[in-house]
Amino acid sequence: ARGTSADADGVEAAIEIEASTWDVCVFIGAPCIGRAGSVFLSLLFLINIAAQSIFLYGIMSPELGMTSPKYSTHAVEKMREWRETLGHDYKYYSHVTGKTIVARVCEI
Repeated sequence: ARGTSADADGVEAAIEIEASTWDVCVFIGAPCIGRAGSVFLSLLFLINIAAQSIFLYGIMSPELGMTSPKYSTHAVEKMREWRETLGHDYKYYSHVTGKTIVARVCEI
């Protein structure tokens, strides 16, 4: 849907309503959609807020660990050292598969 809006100077600007829960909320209470439509849109809006809140909680909650590092800096350095030394060492190269131990570990 497309509409127009005038600013304080009377200059009109086109406004485009997207097909999203956020934009459709401007129609809540409008006579053209009726009471049932307004209730339905309000319900959709509340479900949208609840779903996004749950999503944000999942990302930000320290219990789930998505915002805290899984490995310490020391552990990461040791893994990098292993990869650069033993991981690509010819002693651990498999002639059967044609892969280094790093490639075989990554396949697991």
